[in-house]
Amino acid sequence: MRKRLLHGLVSVFLLSVVVACSSDAYPALMPEKNGEYSLLWVRDRNEGVTPFPPIFNEVNKVTMPSSLEETNKNYPELKLEKVPAFVIFDNRGVVFKTYDQDEAINFLEDILNDSK
Repeated sequence: MRKRLLHGLVSVFLLSVVVACSSDAYPALMPEKNGEYSLLWVRDRNEGVTPFPPIFNEVNKVTMPSSLEETNKNYPELKLEKVPAFVIFDNRGVVFKTYDQDEAINFLEDILNDSK
């Protein structure tokens, strides 16, 4: 009986460690406070100047790495497949991921307007 209980407690502990570490994989990309959002915007540098959507100024942090390859090397758990890529975080982790700028803009408008 004690062996089963110990095994169960160890399993729960290991599962909680895995879950806790999953959002710690990219703390530099996440906002610090509850209710804040940040954006990872991976774009094709060969396309030239890309206009910066005004709604992107309303998040707490925008990270724009130099390439998809760099991003996947630094943050492989995000599993980004192509550019442009938009990943939105809250203080607990990823809340939205898309490859469509309009979808990212609409999502940000919805969550930022809801929080006002």
